[in-house]
Amino acid sequence: TVTLSTASGVVATTQTDVNGYYEFPDLTAGVQYTITVDTGSLPGGATGWSNTYDPDNGTTNPNSQYPLAFTLTAGQISGPYNFGYTGNADIGDTIYYDWNGDGSQGTGENGIAGVDVYLYYDENGDGLINGSDTLAMVETTSITGYYLFENVPGDNWIVWVDETSLTGYTQTADPDGTKDGKYALTTDGSTDELDVDFGYQPTGFGTIGDYVWYDSNSNGLQGSNESGLPNIEVTLYVDDGDGIFNIATEPVIITTTTDANGNYLFTKLISATYCVDVDTADSDLPTDGFG
Repeated sequence: TVTLSTASGVVATTQTDVNGYYEFPDLTAGVQYTITVDTGSLPGGATGWSNTYDPDNGTTNPNSQYPLAFTLTAGQISGPYNFGYTGNADIGDTIYYDWNGDGSQGTGENGIAGVDVYLYYDENGDGLINGSDTLAMVETTSITGYYLFENVPGDNWIVWVDETSLTGYTQTADPDGTKDGKYALTTDGSTDELDVDFGYQPTGFGTIGDYVWYDSNSNGLQGSNESGLPNIEVTLYVDDGDGIFNIATEPVIITTTTDANGNYLFTKLISATYCVDVDTADSDLPTDGFG
């Protein structure tokens, strides 16, 4: 809510539209007006918000409502008089591969890159995304599956995962246990919520794997007397879409170790382009011929 007043009192009150825009038309020239933002009308009230910008930088009329005084000449259009606010809490964490479907992120279960996550202001606090709710922010998970909504004010919010990019996955975990791709929460505007994880188990039918062995004669073929190498770390990467594999920048899908016979296997893979990388610095590799 934004109020316009003179020395005689309030002359007009308006509310910002869906884009935050406000306007006071048909004003009188030569009269000093004051614009005041009612911070109590911000979503959730004044608590949890910090003023980051007002037209006089809080120097002419500094107080909690951030008023601005101005006088018009005949025919003048005055402005823009913008006011900026930010919250003080952060919300986020990880969208991850839950390979074993146990509902928690275990060792070797990495984050899922490139997933869009939305933060909605839940105006009526019902925990559902409906017509009265406002989209506040959108983040895309990083190469490690991490996302973060910063500077969130105190109020009711809904985190929603866009599962468009997760075709071939079944959700196994979210913070409230409903496994519906969203989580409703209330923040006080100052306490971070950094455990909003969502787990997804791949349900594909693709399999990649075989064997890591000691090629003692270096001929590239596994001889009958060349045994497998146990406990060697093997990592599966997925192409990030550019068709060029660079393991420094490609998302990690899962990491495993070879069994006692040197075997490894990645299962439940959906259709994609993958790369397998063996850790040549693994301490379990024989030093003879490996550096």
